[in-house]
Amino acid sequence: MALPKKSIFIGTNGNVWLNGQLLANIQKIEAKITYDLEDVTVIGDYATHHLFTGWNGEGTLSMYKIDSSVLKIVSDMAKTGVEPEITIISKLTNKNTKKTERIALKGVVLSEINLVNFEAKGTLMEEVPFTFDDYDVLETA
Repeated sequence: MALPKKSIFIGTNGNVWLNGQLLANIQKIEAKITYDLEDVTVIGDYATHHLFTGWNGEGTLSMYKIDSSVLKIVSDMAKTGVEPEITIISKLTNKNTKKTERIALKGVVLSEINLVNFEAKGTLMEEVPFTFDDYDVLETA
């Protein structure tokens, strides 16, 4: 059976919002959760079992640098010690099938940013790693 190629999602049809502001300069976003698992072993059982004890959320925004909006958010936190409330919403749509997946990442902390990073004749990209402590699946395909 052939794969119905029109059902494949294409990243070009995605959008990302940072605190409600559409990031027109986004090149890539990745966000994942990693499960915290504790090994459980018992006498008489050769298998190692795993007990779910929680999860950790992290990701990266990759974008072309067109302004200092991300720098302003991180810089203020570093200077004042006040952690801003940040939400990232992603939306990926398949234009052929009209199916959409939307995810909201909440409790986002931008964990690192370059203060200065450029070179002659180079397109400027920002790689902004982040963590998050909550998420909602707003829409599934």
